[in-house]
Amino acid sequence: MWTQRRIQIGFVLVILVVLVNALVAYDSIKRLQQKTEAVSHTHEVLLGTAQLLEALLNAETGQRGYVITNVKEYLDPYYAGVRMVQPRLDLLGTYFDDDAESREHYRQLKPLIKQKLEELEATIALSDRTNLMDTRTAIVSRRGKTLMDQVRGVIGRIEQRQTDIRKQRLIERDAAIQSALLALVIGMSITLAAIALAYTLNRREVEANVRGQAALEEANARLEARVEERTIQLNTTNQELARSNRELQDFAFVASHDLQEPLRKIQAFGDLLKKDYGTALGAEGCDFIERMQNASRRMDRLIKDLLAFSRVTTKAQPFVPTDLNKIGQEVMEDLEARIRRSGGKVEFADLPTLEADALQVHQLLLNLIGNALKFHRAGVPPVITVNATEEADMIELSVADNGIGFDEKYLDRIFTPFQRLHGKNEFEGTGMGLAICRKVVERHGGTITARSQPNVGSTFVIRLPRTHQPPTVQTIEENS
Repeated sequence: MWTQRRIQIGFVLVILVVLVNALVAYDSIKRLQQKTEAVSHTHEVLLGTAQLLEALLNAETGQRGYVITNVKEYLDPYYAGVRMVQPRLDLLGTYFDDDAESREHYRQLKPLIKQKLEELEATIALSDRTNLMDTRTAIVSRRGKTLMDQVRGVIGRIEQRQTDIRKQRLIERDAAIQSALLALVIGMSITLAAIALAYTLNRREVEANVRGQAALEEANARLEARVEERTIQLNTTNQELARSNRELQDFAFVASHDLQEPLRKIQAFGDLLKKDYGTALGAEGCDFIERMQNASRRMDRLIKDLLAFSRVTTKAQPFVPTDLNKIGQEVMEDLEARIRRSGGKVEFADLPTLEADALQVHQLLLNLIGNALKFHRAGVPPVITVNATEEADMIELSVADNGIGFDEKYLDRIFTPFQRLHGKNEFEGTGMGLAICRKVVERHGGTITARSQPNVGSTFVIRLPRTHQPPTVQTIEENS
């Protein structure tokens, strides 16, 4: 374990070294790029000053040629030069953000250029209005030459400043090149050393794994033998458990069925006693018979619920496409009398179709809606709504009511057989209805739960698969 941890640490260190070297190399290359761009910048400045001076000289040459010869073709280089001066001057102004001295020279240059252009234009205008001697007198005044010398002087200072800057930047660029190369060499050396270390540690671990592989395979073989032995034992136990469950279900079905006949006789003989011997028995005797018959009726309901609970598996039918809207209509017909007596209302949304056991889904909705009708608040007509939400592979049904509700701390208890939250004198029933619902839902591969609040109402939520493979159908012949 410690060796493996060291290998992991080694690989992490290698990755960190590579990352650090990459960052250092990136920083060095970026600084080199910046220095190279700075050198290129000074070249652009020097080129810009030369082009500006060239444009101004062209304009001056054209002006002089026209004044001397009075031939308009000489104005072509003048106009061409004038058109180029201002764009060259503006472009040059964008180069001096990084140098205050050059910006000051540029500030001095702009008015001189303007005055020079005005002087050239004025001389040409004078030549058009007067004779050659007057124009030559204007030229001889040396004002134009003085302005041109001043322009050359400022441009010369700009070029000298930029030349000095270029020399410094060339030195810095060369230093950046050396730093980048040094960083790359050192980084590669450290990276190779880290990789060699990681490789050595990994090779040792591999050798250790190879030595331990034989022992591990032997241990695995022994473990597989023990697992196979335990699997055989578990299969045998599972088969016995499955057989025991089937026998228990068969017993519950048969016993519940056979108990109904004695109960029917008890009720029948009780009716005969009240009818034929009620006067002789007196009020107390008739009360005893009535209690006996009430107990037998409760036992009959309990047996019928037990039969319904066992039939979820013993009388299961294959899953087929089932229209829940049709099931809802059938449930409403079954509960029509109870709905009328309670003054309640049951509302169904548009329900989907799914693969299910139609009889069991009918029992599921019958139990849930029947409970909602039974557990309603006194003086408040029950209102039950049945909705459905469709997902890709699942369907969620909800049955909501405005009944008495319950405390959600009893949520697990209400789905357990024979569990009741109210006394039998408050609400009739055996406590099997929701247990049957849960068994039906689980047989369909779904889940059932509830949300509730006392004196507000309850909502039962059922999630069922839209399609699935049907389970093995078990059937037991019911004796009449």
